[in-house]
Amino acid sequence: LAGDEGGPPAHDAAAWQALARSAHQLGIAEQLAGLGSFDWHLASGALHWSEQHFRLWGLAPGSVVPDYDTFRRGVHPDDLAMLEGLLQQALNGGGHYDFQHRVRWPDGTLRHIHARGEVQFGVDGQALRMIGTVRDISAQRQAELQLHRFEHVVNSITDPISVVDEQMVYRLVNQAWSANLGLTPEQVVGRSVEALLGPALAIERRQALQRCLTDQQRQHVRSRFAVGHDQPRWWETTLFPYQALQDGARGAVVISRDVSAQQATQEALAASIDNLRLTLNATGDGIFASDARAGDDTLLFVNDRLLQIWHIDPDQATTLTPAGVMAAASRRFIEPQREVARIQEIINSGQPQEDRLLLNAGRVLLRRCVPP
Repeated sequence: LAGDEGGPPAHDAAAWQALARSAHQLGIAEQLAGLGSFDWHLASGALHWSEQHFRLWGLAPGSVVPDYDTFRRGVHPDDLAMLEGLLQQALNGGGHYDFQHRVRWPDGTLRHIHARGEVQFGVDGQALRMIGTVRDISAQRQAELQLHRFEHVVNSITDPISVVDEQMVYRLVNQAWSANLGLTPEQVVGRSVEALLGPALAIERRQALQRCLTDQQRQHVRSRFAVGHDQPRWWETTLFPYQALQDGARGAVVISRDVSAQQATQEALAASIDNLRLTLNATGDGIFASDARAGDDTLLFVNDRLLQIWHIDPDQATTLTPAGVMAAASRRFIEPQREVARIQEIINSGQPQEDRLLLNAGRVLLRRCVPP
């Protein structure tokens, strides 16, 4: 086949058109992937850049004839020395070049680039040519920076924090979690709660996690367990639901706090109150304490004898208020209104008072009021 007179043969024209289409498609693919390419002939110094390589250096494709100086001017000054050192190692026989560095565009924009190259050597061992790629990794570096900031924030929190997925497998723990449990993140991430903390706790946590995910509301769990050979400790844990935007995976952010000291204090206080109640019950007197300034708040203390005197159900002891005591007592006062007024006088005086109460059925009570 022959082409028109003065033009290339038809088959050559078709080949050139196919080559042009391939080059165009390659350029589009490179641009979409953020990937450029280069071909550097070392003997002549000739350097070929793809269109995307120009763009990654902040230049319009074909706006300059690229050479090594063009390449150097685009590299951030703080990265240039290390880059050229690695480049020289590749040319001196290493053969492979791989480096992440910054590029500064003519308008001042900074981009992060991952460059790779392979060197071709002659039979005499001299470097002849380097072919490679440059890829824009700015988004990746930004994500890495955000992750680093997130890890810094999480690790600066003194409460143990972990992330658990739907299968109750740990996906992240902070430094406080590791320090409190005596395990490194490598010993934790990828393992289940059951494997680390025992079956009983795993069931409890699983139920809390299920409620957390189903109700999309935070949950609280207080539990006692030991890790390794440590003594059991009390932990108060809050679970917050989350759902990943990328794949919809669900789980919980778990924030724990060692409340062993608080638990011991509460248990000691409860024991002291029980002992006090037993002691005061032994006196035979009905006794209660309230905060006169708090109005109708729950009583601070009430013993069993007082409940018996006024015929109050013991189940009401923890919710009983001064008004509740007065309501029960008034049913046995001969003059209820007078006694209510008298109690208010005693409270207002702020002074210790002692008097006698006349009750129906001929009973008499000795009343003592002692302000704090």
